Amino acid sequence: MTDVFISYSNFDREKAIKLAGKLRANGISVWIDEANLSAASQWSSEIVKGIEGCKVFLILLSHNSFASHNVIKELSLASEEKKHIIPIDLETVELTHEVKYQLAGIQRVPYSEYQRIESAVRRFIDEVPIQSASSISSSSGSKKFIYIVGILVVLAIAIGAYFYFSSSNKVEVSTKGRTIEIKKLVVLPFESLSSNKEDEYFADGLTAQVITTLTGLSGLQVTDRQTAMKYKGKKNDLKALAKELDVRYVVDGTVQKQDKNVKITSELIDVETGKIILSNQFEGTIDDLFGLEEKLARSIAFELQGSLLRQSILDSTLIRQGTKNSEAYNKFLIGVGYLENVQSEAQLNKGLENLEEATKLDPKFAYAQCLRSLAYLAKFQFSGGKSQYLITADSLAVISIKIDPTIAESHYARAQIFRFHNEKDSALHEANLIMQNSPENYGVQAFIGSIYYEKGEFDLAASHLEKAVQKNIIDLSSWSFLIDSYQALGDTVKRNHYIDEALPLYELYLEKNPENVTVRLQYTLCLASKNFKDRAHEQISKALRSTNNDGVNYYNIACAYSVLNEVKPALEMLKKSMDEGYSPGIAITTDPDLKNLRNNPEFKELAKRAMNQVNSSKLHY
Repeated sequence: MTDVFISYSNFDREKAIKLAGKLRANGISVWIDEANLSAASQWSSEIVKGIEGCKVFLILLSHNSFASHNVIKELSLASEEKKHIIPIDLETVELTHEVKYQLAGIQRVPYSEYQRIESAVRRFIDEVPIQSASSISSSSGSKKFIYIVGILVVLAIAIGAYFYFSSSNKVEVSTKGRTIEIKKLVVLPFESLSSNKEDEYFADGLTAQVITTLTGLSGLQVTDRQTAMKYKGKKNDLKALAKELDVRYVVDGTVQKQDKNVKITSELIDVETGKIILSNQFEGTIDDLFGLEEKLARSIAFELQGSLLRQSILDSTLIRQGTKNSEAYNKFLIGVGYLENVQSEAQLNKGLENLEEATKLDPKFAYAQCLRSLAYLAKFQFSGGKSQYLITADSLAVISIKIDPTIAESHYARAQIFRFHNEKDSALHEANLIMQNSPENYGVQAFIGSIYYEKGEFDLAASHLEKAVQKNIIDLSSWSFLIDSYQALGDTVKRNHYIDEALPLYELYLEKNPENVTVRLQYTLCLASKNFKDRAHEQISKALRSTNNDGVNYYNIACAYSVLNEVKPALEMLKKSMDEGYSPGIAITTDPDLKNLRNNPEFKELAKRAMNQVNSSKLHY
């Protein structure tokens, strides 16, 4: 049995033989009609045997091959034999009706991208395992929670249409010229409720800090400080003010300072509807005045960005014009309601149920197909890595791309699928397709940064992740990767700096989502890294009460104990993790958070057990 059969037109013979030579040079056996057997009047039995005996069928696509009766017959036989088929584009060409059925839903690879071709071939001939929720590992020792959080964050990204935002007023989201408006807002000067005039300086300082923190975030266009300060004490007619400044949203607030305590209230108002979208209250002390201003500003920004971007789907021309079927659109919105902050598989299933109804009503509703793909990716991870969900996700992404190739999230879904197959270069290729049209796209910056992290290229990872969190402070997954990147680089100063920035964001999120064990453990590791022992133990106790015997959670608790240099409980949690079926793989020997356990004999036994699990269990596509 050979690894690969190459089907081609005789007019493309030179390219076919060149490809065969490259594959053979890299240890892949190839059957190719070098003797021109197919030119004979009778279709050669040798060709039939070659197809029946191969693992992967490569077809070189060109106008020449579509005109070749023998190439069409070879493809039909490969399809009947249920061979893995990889179409390779020699030129830009539309599929003819003779081949559309056999190649439907299969990703085509350009001939010029040899690494992608070889990677796709090896996925089938070497039976490369899917990186499931229970088998993902990397030489860098990345934490396992970041993968599922990453998928769920991208569900939120897709729902909020974040991929399309940049700092400009409007952004082209497709070659068809559809646009989405940036959210324009003004931060009005915070009003001091203190009788002491000097306290107004604190209120003005907080106003400036909030404006600075919000400026440049994805999806927001903020009125500059100098202009905003002109409206100090002039807030009576918000509609007239908003019209004058050409904004829809207003941030208004008060500061009450008494002795060393300070209480701050803030509201986000949609002037167009007159509704208060968000109302918050923050309290602290002024012992660290500047630190408090920055913390409060970031907290307000965290809440504002999340609230504003959750509304984006309703304002999105891309979504509204995606279907003319009002019932399909209604089902889509119901599905979105379930998916925008997924906390359970049951919630995910309800979202999927409504999206599937939407696409039955309108099969060409591309964005609904795209969200279905991302939801099945999340379902793949919730299920512990059932391959049928990954296959479904891939087919839906391909359908979405065929309907509208400009939807960035569909390419993102394909990139994630490549990632699960450990095809990191192919994943980066898909991500770069998005980056070509949107170089400041924070969602893609975050994804590329995470891939570089997995590849162990931590400097590149950090540079992309820094851009991601600057644009979107609510992406906790990217904060986690960024902190771990600087830890891996040994840059304690920057690691601590980003931990300090991230801690209040984790706290805010957990106040509203206390049941999210995944984020709680990210927070716990940050606390442990700063040696906040009491606070870390408090979070570990909360996580243990709701971990539901999840091996991934136990692994991350083990990491937290190890960072705190508490070897015995770390080893107990690590063993419990593996007893519950989680396999950390080679990461157990390289994870920097486990370095305090390295020389322990019990740890060495657990590491040996983990490596044995890797060798004995594979999940195939």
